[in-house]
Amino acid sequence: YVETTFSSQATNLLVLETCEQLGLKAIIQDYNMFGGYQDIEVPASTDEEIAKSVENAMNTYGKYESLAGYYIWDEPYQNQFELVRKTIDAFAAKEPNRLLFVGSQQSSSPSYHWEDGTFKSYIDDYASIVDPPLMMSNYSYFYHDVDNGTPLEQSGVWNDLAYLRKIALEKDIPFWYYVQLVGDPVQNTLANMTVDKVRFEVNNLLAYGVKGI
Repeated sequence: YVETTFSSQATNLLVLETCEQLGLKAIIQDYNMFGGYQDIEVPASTDEEIAKSVENAMNTYGKYESLAGYYIWDEPYQNQFELVRKTIDAFAAKEPNRLLFVGSQQSSSPSYHWEDGTFKSYIDDYASIVDPPLMMSNYSYFYHDVDNGTPLEQSGVWNDLAYLRKIALEKDIPFWYYVQLVGDPVQNTLANMTVDKVRFEVNNLLAYGVKGI
């Protein structure tokens, strides 16, 4: 799969056209049109707006055979889960053969933590209210804690992986996870990243049962 993230509509269309030529499949994110990104970009919140956003997505992207699915929402907050579920339902009703994705937040986020129980509560609600067709997340980023001085074995990433894996097994859904390939996600640099670090990530994700990397 090719996935577009934080991309313009023109880029999304170019990706789909290129995938058509190469025989690939694409997952499209367009939070200016549908779904959302946290609570920063939410183009549709009422039933009427959601229905219109689905119609716009179908008219814009739905004609491409290379379209595998839609990235509905990236890192929604807990109070948005009902809206996320409503958006998934609206897409599923009109596009039943498309994959629908919702990427969860992580315990490395400013809002949810293991220590005070907020992250467990977040994931439990994510699993029950959003009820995603697959478990999908990352640890923003795998070496985030290590780069800030925490020994690797004490990183919070292991708690995240273990609990997400547990939920995926209980719900009998696939578990997908993003790997870190850049050192500084803001500057998009390769600083501090090596082939061995990437290999270590991937092998551990496989050990935790991740099916999509």
